[in-house]
Amino acid sequence: IGVRPEDAGKEFDYPVVPLHTVRYFENADRSTIQTLHAISQNVSLSEVSICPMNQLLFSAKEMEEAYSKLPEALNNLNQLVSDVSYQFDTNLKLPRFNREMPAVDQLRQLAQSGLDSKALREPAYQERLDKELSIIHQMGFDDYFLIVWDLLRFGRSRGY
Repeated sequence: IGVRPEDAGKEFDYPVVPLHTVRYFENADRSTIQTLHAISQNVSLSEVSICPMNQLLFSAKEMEEAYSKLPEALNNLNQLVSDVSYQFDTNLKLPRFNREMPAVDQLRQLAQSGLDSKALREPAYQERLDKELSIIHQMGFDDYFLIVWDLLRFGRSRGY
């Protein structure tokens, strides 16, 4: 059962663990959260309730202080997470822009047509384009660049 610091002194029939709501990582993020709430609710900032101060991610020391009167909750949490193991997949997985044509080819085609439309035919420009496209491809960002290009193209077509 999840407990809050104010639950100290209560008796529970089951093992308890700390229950702390986290909405932001730093106090500076509170205004961002409020702005996002205003956007999602389609209201002005003055109409959004203020985010509570205590909903930031606590450090281990802050958790110990907050739950000092419920040490069994912290012990249960430590026991619970001691057996947890997780491997983060650090490989970046971006969506495909176009399944009909390899992104590397499409990006090269668009970039080359941009270079040609500006009449930049000196070898230095072509070498720079080749180098930049090579780096983008090595990093696996071909689809990302195409997606951003498409978003910008769409925005410009709507007058943004």
